[in-house]
Amino acid sequence: MRSPFRALAVGLFAVLPAALAQQIGDPAQQISDPAQQIGDPAQQARDTVQPSGKQAQPASDQMHRQTMAIYGQVSPYLDLPTKKLQHQIDDLDGLKIDEDQAGLDSLLQHISETVSAQMPRIPNLVAREDIALEEEHMQIQGGGRGRGAMVSAATPEMVLRAERRYEFVIRRRPSGDLQIFEESRKEIGTSKDPILPPQGTGFSGLWMLFVPGVLEEQRFRYLGTQRIHGRQTAVIAFTQVPGRVKIPGVIRGMAGDVPMLQQGLVWVDEETSRILRIRTDLLTPLPQINTTRLTSTVEYSEVHLPGLDEKLWLPRRVELLWTMNARNGGEIHRYSNYRLYKANVRIITDTMGTAPVDDPP
Repeated sequence: MRSPFRALAVGLFAVLPAALAQQIGDPAQQISDPAQQIGDPAQQARDTVQPSGKQAQPASDQMHRQTMAIYGQVSPYLDLPTKKLQHQIDDLDGLKIDEDQAGLDSLLQHISETVSAQMPRIPNLVAREDIALEEEHMQIQGGGRGRGAMVSAATPEMVLRAERRYEFVIRRRPSGDLQIFEESRKEIGTSKDPILPPQGTGFSGLWMLFVPGVLEEQRFRYLGTQRIHGRQTAVIAFTQVPGRVKIPGVIRGMAGDVPMLQQGLVWVDEETSRILRIRTDLLTPLPQINTTRLTSTVEYSEVHLPGLDEKLWLPRRVELLWTMNARNGGEIHRYSNYRLYKANVRIITDTMGTAPVDDPP
């Protein structure tokens, strides 16, 4: 099985979370060189897919030692008392706590079977992607004139920075008896805002964290039930286990690589075993790169494709939030109008001969 690989570039370094197995090719070739981004607030990121499970090789000794040094003694929020976890994470508002773990293994098996069954059914797709980019600004409060005026105070506030619209493409590529899902986007129209492209991608396959071979690298805990989007869901907390992860995610910066492990929550429809929502967080803050938060929340829904008698489960909304260098940022991605992708093939001739190139429709 192949698992997802997301690339998120922020500031002067690139974040490669969910790197659950070896990258096909050099990961450094999958992202822009951060050294070229000095002075830029963000850079475009691209995603690819990595193999997992028995296909993966152990991480390098140096990366393994670094991973254990950072995460070996970390206590994930999975181990918190459920009421404390519910108080800490707003997404758990309305959770009906159930501490009985007897049905957890069966539930995970059903999730894994449901995810695995969808993989071969996903065709090449194109969708509309609307992205809102947010930045933190300081709001001045108080103030005034004269000797008796109060001293002004500045408080942080998240404000809309820009909105963009894209054509979002998911392409399925076979690799032996496995499948790779590749994502790309192309802006629709011309933006007058000089900001750089959005920072997040790779959401379509995040549920593949729950396929065989990847499940074994994590620990799980059943929290109870919660109703979201009118559906009754089972809520499970999960965490990557430092000693089990063969190849961790990587935060690649100018000063070198920092391994990245994640923890999170998943909401699963009790009737269909489909994943309705996944949230991921850093397993621990990373003061080495002044990063205290990287959170993604992906919501999925059923999609009916025109001209195809299939019902697929695909992202409809994604929220990214981060805190770096004591400042907050975020993005909201919305997906709609999914349809079959049909490539337009053009021929480019150069000194090496001819090669077909796919253009978005």
